[in-house]
Amino acid sequence: MTISTIDRDLAAQLRAQTCGCRLMRGRFNARKTFSQYQKAEAAEVFSADAAFLSASKKLLNTKAGEYRAVTKALNECARIWNDWTLPYPEDGVRLLRRDKIGQFDLKMAGLRTELEESVRLLANAYDDLKLEAKVKLGELFNSQDYPDSITELFYVSWDFPSVTPPLWLQTLNPEIYEEQMRRVQQRFDNAIQMAEESFGQQLLEMVAHLQERLVPDEKGRARVFRDSALENFKEFFGRFKELSVRSNDELDNVVQQCETLLAGMDPESLRKSSGFRDDTRL
Repeated sequence: MTISTIDRDLAAQLRAQTCGCRLMRGRFNARKTFSQYQKAEAAEVFSADAAFLSASKKLLNTKAGEYRAVTKALNECARIWNDWTLPYPEDGVRLLRRDKIGQFDLKMAGLRTELEESVRLLANAYDDLKLEAKVKLGELFNSQDYPDSITELFYVSWDFPSVTPPLWLQTLNPEIYEEQMRRVQQRFDNAIQMAEESFGQQLLEMVAHLQERLVPDEKGRARVFRDSALENFKEFFGRFKELSVRSNDELDNVVQQCETLLAGMDPESLRKSSGFRDDTRL
């Protein structure tokens, strides 16, 4: 697939239909780098140069159920943010459809409530987790590595920063305003290309994974093939229809081809479809 030449009307349409969306997350860093003294001691054991060593210690058991629940909640927030938005060439900012702002805000508020409940349970287990770490870390344990409370360290928030220059600038300094608008235009041109690349790469990876699952392993046994593989395609097709600005006919055709081929399919029927791998060569 090739990246299309950007239609300026499409870029203007994207700018009119979307707004900037930014996600902020915070967490307690459960790893801490060794001090210079600790690195020097470790290096001495192996007769190594400390300058060539990199080492850290785990402050809490990140596999504990309470910690995993918090991590899962934070990751789900990031997943929703990514799934509902398009890439934008500004660090930390993506593009959200303006008609989805209310739904997005409601969804994220629900996830934040889930996160807060998970953090509450983690805070209740915090003292026990520190005691476990004290046993596991031995002489590496340092009580000063642990804050009195970690409740405030875990959070999620979001906002909708402007991606266009303020209108007052047009009156104050028209030349600077026009220059800023040209930069905005270029960013939205880039945003369309980034969206094409993102959708294309996702589809390539999903098809490659599906094809790999259909090929027997080295011993001729059928590989594990879960229904979730097909569900991922359905979710992808839905996101593509929802977010794509239809800027690349080739990409549109490939997505439509894959959707048609997979319509009504289940893992067993796919295994019996001898022509599937050839039909989905991208």
